[in-house]
Order: sequence, then C-alpha cells, then structure tokens
Amino acid sequence: MIWLKRFIPFAVILLGWFGYAFVSDFLASERESQTDRTALITARVWIATAEYQDDPDGFIQYRDSLLEAEDITPDQLFAWLEQYKGRPERSLQFTQRIQHYVDSLYQVEEARLKAEDAAVSDSVISKQE
Repeated sequence: MIWLKRFIPFAVILLGWFGYAFVSDFLASERESQTDRTALITARVWIATAEYQDDPDGFIQYRDSLLEAEDITPDQLFAWLEQYKGRPERSLQFTQRIQHYVDSLYQVEEARLKAEDAAVSDSVISKQE
C-alpha cells in the first residue's frame, strides 16, 4: 500500500503534464486554423481589389458580403492584421500564406477563364458550320 502513496504524486504530475501538452497542442492548432482562414479571406479580398479596381462601390459590396459569409467583421479582420504590423518576424509566415493563396486563386481563375474562352470559341465555330 505504501507503493501506491509514492506512486500517486508521480501519476498526478504525469497527468498534469499530459493535460498541459494536450491543451497547448489544441490551442496551437486552433490558432493555426484561424491564421489559415484569415489568410484565405485576406487573399480573396486582395484579389477582389484587382477585379473591382474601377468599381469601388462594387468592391465594398463584395468585401462586405464575403466577410459576412465568413462571419467576420471588417474590424475583426483589421485587428487580426494589425497584430502583425511592425513585426516582420511574425508576419513573414502569414504573408507567405497569403501569397500562396493569392497565387492559387489566381491560377484557378486563369484556368476558369481559359476554359470559358474555349467553350465560347467552340460554340462560335459550331454555329458557323
């Protein structure tokens, strides 16, 4: 029975250590997913600035509808981006994620436009014949 009394403190410490490791991993993964989500939203808004460069009101409508669909307010997005301001060592990874998403979204849009152009040219050729 004495061995049980000596084992309990080690078991409690071990259980506490595993609990701490689990919670810290969970919080890190939550932070990571929130960072990915914010980077994707930022990339989509960034691409929209190019699409709506001649229509500022259309851009504001698109941005607000996108943020509403993602259940985030512009203030929350700006606050998230503000935490990286002036800290290049922290913003590098976030900026690289945004760059990756912008490049990916651009490639998807370019492929869609090429497919759309091919479909339009095929329909014009079939109408002429």
